[in-house]
Amino acid sequence: MFKKINITTSMSLLIVIFVVVHLISSFVAVIRSEKSDDNFSTTVVLNNQIDELALARRNVIQSRVEAYRAASSAIEENTERFNQDLEKAVKLLNIAEQDISRFVEIKNPIPANQVAIDKVKSTFDVLYADLRNQQEALNKDGFKAYRAIDASLSQEKFAAASDEFLTIIAGQLNDFDETSVVDHNRAVTQFVIELILLAALLIFSLWWTRTIVKKPMEDLLEQFNHIANGDLTQRPYFSGNNEISKLYEYFTKMQQYLINTVIVVRDSSHVMVKGVENMAMRNDELSARTEEQASSLQETAASMEELTATVKLNADNARSASELAQASTKTAIKGGEITETVVITMKDITESSQKIGAITSVIDGIAFQTNILALNAAVEAARAGEQGRGFAVVAGEVRNLAQRSAQAAREIKQLIDESITRVNLGSELVENAGNTIQEIVQSVAKVNDIMGEISSASDEQSRGIQLVSQAVNQMDQVTQENGSLVHELASSAKELEYQAAHLSDAVSLFKINQDAVHTPI
Repeated sequence: MFKKINITTSMSLLIVIFVVVHLISSFVAVIRSEKSDDNFSTTVVLNNQIDELALARRNVIQSRVEAYRAASSAIEENTERFNQDLEKAVKLLNIAEQDISRFVEIKNPIPANQVAIDKVKSTFDVLYADLRNQQEALNKDGFKAYRAIDASLSQEKFAAASDEFLTIIAGQLNDFDETSVVDHNRAVTQFVIELILLAALLIFSLWWTRTIVKKPMEDLLEQFNHIANGDLTQRPYFSGNNEISKLYEYFTKMQQYLINTVIVVRDSSHVMVKGVENMAMRNDELSARTEEQASSLQETAASMEELTATVKLNADNARSASELAQASTKTAIKGGEITETVVITMKDITESSQKIGAITSVIDGIAFQTNILALNAAVEAARAGEQGRGFAVVAGEVRNLAQRSAQAAREIKQLIDESITRVNLGSELVENAGNTIQEIVQSVAKVNDIMGEISSASDEQSRGIQLVSQAVNQMDQVTQENGSLVHELASSAKELEYQAAHLSDAVSLFKINQDAVHTPI
C-alpha cells in the first residue's frame, strides 16, 4: 500500500503529523504558561498587599506604644522626653497611613477581594481618627484627656478586618499552590504522551525509509554496478507508483538507450572503417593533383615576377623622363622670368633716355638764351666803346661757349634719340623672346603632364601586376597549405580509422543479448 503513495506525499504527511503534535504540545504549554504567569502575578500582588498591611499594623502598634510612652513622660513631667515620644507616635501614625494608601492603591486581580480591602480601609480610617485625636488631646490637654478617648474598639475592628483579609488571601494562595501542582502533573503526563507519539512516528519513519526508499535504492545501485562492469543483460523490476518506481522506469529506458547506442556504434564503426579507407584513397589522389597545381602556380608566379620587373623598369624610365621634363619646365620658367626682368629693365632705360633727352633740350634752350644774352652784351659793349672792350671779349667767349654747348647738346640729343630707337628695338626683341619662352614653357609643361600621366599609368600598371603577383603567390601559398591540409587530412583519416577500430573494441566490452537489435524507445 505504501509503495503506491508518493514519497513527497509520505514525507509531507510525516512532517504534518510532527508539526501538529508539536503545535498541540506548544499550544497547551503556552496556555499553561500563561495561566502559571497569571497565578504568579496574582501571588506577587497578594504578597505585596500582605506586606503593606503588615507594615501598617506594625506602625500602628508602634505609634500607640510611643503615644503611651509620651503619656508616661507627661505624668513624670519630662517635657523633653514627652516631645520626642509624641513626635515619634505622630510620625509612625503617618507612616501607617501611607502604608494603607499603598495597600489600597495595589490593584488586586481578584474582584471578590475588594470588599475585604474596603473594610480594612474603612476600619483603618476610624482607627487613624481615634489615634490622631488621642495624640492631639495628649499634646493639648494632657494625660486625662488622652485616657478619655478610647481607641481599643477601633483597634479591634481594624485587626479583625485585617485578619479576615489575610485569611481570604491565604486561602487563595493555597489554591494557587494546589493548581500549580495539578498543572505540573498534567505537564509531565503531556510530555510522556508526546514522547511516546514522537517515538512511534520515528520508528514508523525508519521502517518506511528502509522499506520504501533504502532497499529499492540499493537494488538500483546494484544495477548501476552491472552497467559499470559492462553488463547490460540485467533487467531491474520494482512495483509501485511513487518516485522510486519512476526512477526504475527511467533507469530501464536509459539502459535501453545505452543498448541501442552500443548496437548503433558497433554497426557504425564497421561502416566508418570502410568509409575512412575510401577517404584515404581519395585523399592520395587529391594530394597528387594539388602538387601539380602548386607547380603550375609557381611557374605563373615566376613569369609574373619577370613581367613585374619589366613594368617597373618602364615606370622608372617614365619617372626619370618626367623628372627631366619638370627640370626643363623649371629652367624655361626661370628664363621667362629673366626675360621679363630684361624687358622691364629696357623699359626703364627707355624712360631714362627720354628723361635725358628732355634735359638736353633744356640745356640747348639755356645755350640759346645764353647766346642771345652774349649778343646783347656785345652790343652793349660796342656802345660803351673803349670801356666796354673787355666786357665784349668776355661776352664773345660766353657766346662761343654757348654755341659749343648748344652744339654738344644737339649731338647728345642725336645720340640719345639713336639709343632710344635701339632700346625700343631691343625691347621688342626681348618681348618677342619672352613670348617665345612662354610658349616653350607651356609646351614643356604639356610634355611634363604627358610624362606624368605615362609615369602614373606605369605605376598603376606596376601596382596592378604586383597585386596579380601577390594573388598568384597567395594562390600558391594556399595551394601549398591545401597540400599540407591534404596530408594532415590523410593523417587524420588514419587516426580516425584507428579511433573507429578502438571504438569498436570499446563497444565490444559491453555484454548484450545476442538477439538484441535497435529498439525505438
